[in-house]
Amino acid sequence: MARHRRERESHNKKRGEYYRSALAELTRDPICTEGTLAEAMRLVCFTTSRCLSAARVTVWLLSDDGEDLHALAEHDSRAAQAEHGYYPPDAALRACDHAPYLAALRSESMLAISDAAEDRRVAAVYHRSERGVGAVLDLIAYRAGRPAAVLQIDHVGGHRAWSAEERTFATAVAGFIGQRLAADSTQQTIAGLSSLAERERMLRRVLEAALSARSRTAFLDRAVELCGVAAEVSRVAFWLQDRDGDGLGVAHEWCAPGIPAQRSVLQGVPYHAMPRYLERLRTGATVVCSNTHRFECPSAARILASVGVLAFVSTPVFLDRRYLGFITLEDCRRFRSWCDADLQSITALGTAVSQALSSPALGAAPA
Repeated sequence: MARHRRERESHNKKRGEYYRSALAELTRDPICTEGTLAEAMRLVCFTTSRCLSAARVTVWLLSDDGEDLHALAEHDSRAAQAEHGYYPPDAALRACDHAPYLAALRSESMLAISDAAEDRRVAAVYHRSERGVGAVLDLIAYRAGRPAAVLQIDHVGGHRAWSAEERTFATAVAGFIGQRLAADSTQQTIAGLSSLAERERMLRRVLEAALSARSRTAFLDRAVELCGVAAEVSRVAFWLQDRDGDGLGVAHEWCAPGIPAQRSVLQGVPYHAMPRYLERLRTGATVVCSNTHRFECPSAARILASVGVLAFVSTPVFLDRRYLGFITLEDCRRFRSWCDADLQSITALGTAVSQALSSPALGAAPA
């Protein structure tokens, strides 16, 4: 018995050293130190899966309001899942649908479940029990003391008891995720300050374009181009209301390289096709959407999604207090959480365009 105990202690010591070495390599890897957040998290998932011999590892990012979890990265060690992955790119967990699971995570920080099928808190999370998940090790990653992400480790097959060394390693990985998220947040803040300065210059150029343009058409074409380049979006569109106010269409458009123009498609859109969305704009509100699949106005979401829009932000344009239409920044490459600099820029752009359109030097106002 003493010999078995010594062998077990020796084995656990070697596993602990292996985990510490793997974690040290992970934190020094250029992908984690210099790559994007998504690239870093994919490496985190791969390393965790390999070290713990876990079939699947996923990192979920908690939304700012704490109401959703979005799949940020995953690794599935099984060949059948390697090509397509387990979760769809826009996978999300709604807090209201998984309240017991998220409540347990918040209160315990770690769920080490040896029999996932018997634990209702985890069995229904993305149908884990139906997918053959026998045991789970889930942890919260904290950023600046607040929950920011969830690390999910799935063992596919029978039951599995998670050892103290495995739980310690997973805790360290979750800690690294939190540190990487904090670093990314700092980088975004620095980039946002630089971006905001660039967008302030863009607004000045918009007003300068108004002074130098020979027509409203030339001015608006230049304005959407300047906005698109400064905001680093896929497409900028200026939607103009019809004379009778019953419909609208894209009057001016700018597209980034590789993004197809949609101006000819988006014409004669009836007002009743997206009333809630348009009514908010008519009242002067800026409308923000980080994911068109979950936009509160489904009819508007379908129209925008049909031309490849994944995220957008819209602001109204007025002329002498008369509603003309709106400007929309669109991202067709990714779902996007719009930062304060984005919102400040497009709101200021809408105001600048409204002011510029009132200039007599640009000729007649749009119908």
